[in-house]
Formats: sequence, C-alpha cells, structure tokens
Amino acid sequence: MDLNNDTIVEFLIQFDSGDKVMCKPQNNNAYLGDFVAGEHLPWALSASDYICDSLATWYDSTNPGTMAWGTSIGNWVGATDKYLALKLIVGTDTYYGWARMDLLPSSTSFTIKDYAYESTPNVCIQAGQTGLGVNENLNKNMVAVFPNPFTSSTTIQVTGNLKNAALAIYNVSGQTIKQLRIFQGIVFPYLATSFHAACISFNLQKRIKSSL
Repeated sequence: MDLNNDTIVEFLIQFDSGDKVMCKPQNNNAYLGDFVAGEHLPWALSASDYICDSLATWYDSTNPGTMAWGTSIGNWVGATDKYLALKLIVGTDTYYGWARMDLLPSSTSFTIKDYAYESTPNVCIQAGQTGLGVNENLNKNMVAVFPNPFTSSTTIQVTGNLKNAALAIYNVSGQTIKQLRIFQGIVFPYLATSFHAACISFNLQKRIKSSL
C-alpha cells in the first residue's frame, strides 16, 4: 500500500504461505498490535476506534505482523470490515491512518477495501474516518485475484480509472523480482516453483471536504 500516494510502498499485505496473511511495514512505518505466544498480531479495529501513538505497541519492519494464519491464529481470521491501524513516517513527521479489509475464515484470501490517513502530523484518526484533513484512497474492490492461492498462474483483474498503475512481484524476503508499469494478460511461469507476493500500486486519491 502507498498510503499517501507518494509512489513509495509503505506497507506490504501479502501471503507468506497459502493461508498465512502478513502485514509487513517498510522502513520505519508501523502497525498497531500485540505480541502473543511468539507471534506479532496486528489488531483488527472496529469503526470509530481511535488510532493514536499512545494506545498500544507499534511494530515496524523488524517485526512483521501475522494478521491471520489458518482458521485460528490472528485477530483477522474471518474479519469483515475491520480496520488495520497504521503509522506513517515521512521525514520527521508522523501520520496515522487505517486500512479497511476483509479476510476469509480460511485465511486464503483477503480484500483491501479502502484506506486513509490524517494529513496533519501527530493528529489521531478514527478507524473509518473521512473528513477535513483526511486523505482517503477508495479501492472499492477494484483489485481481484483469481484463483488465489494458485500453483502455476493466476489472473489479476483491475477495474476503474487508474493513473500510474504498476505491478510488482516480491519474494518472501521482500525483494522485488519484477516490476511492470502497464500489464495485460501477463503470465509468470516461475511462480509455480517458489512463493511470491504481488503488489499493485496506483494513484486514486480523493480529497474529502467536511463542513464540520
């Protein structure tokens, strides 16, 4: 995810296996969560929950978070319309944001529905909040991957008006294997022999105005 549309990916949401969904902050960016039974577990917040620096522990790129693993591990197993709390570091400024997601009870598929951040540094945001000062990215289920998981090939379908769209393929170490600007009907035959994750980034930012 490119939370603030600066062409830099701040968070990777990806599979580490067919049924293990991970949140991997890049650099000093972080997610809100707990450390339980040897696993870092990102919180699955409800709408209107506050996201601030002092609420709990934030984990950066040194501690990737297990959102869901199988049918029982993690706060995100079977989650619907829950919110991932995010901390974005830009220079010396800190911003707070959220990503609304769904995960299947089997942890074999996830959907990033939309995400947003408070554009004023060091100001809290509520999960799901849009309004004055909030930059919202509206995905509206624009990205679909099927089948998922897969063994030899898959289809990535994107709808809507995109700008500067790119497809990146990462290995399990977070290294970029391939990056493409424009794609249609692309097949990656080497995916059958090793596990990779895909990240689609694009500019689709809407400035929300409020009368409050």
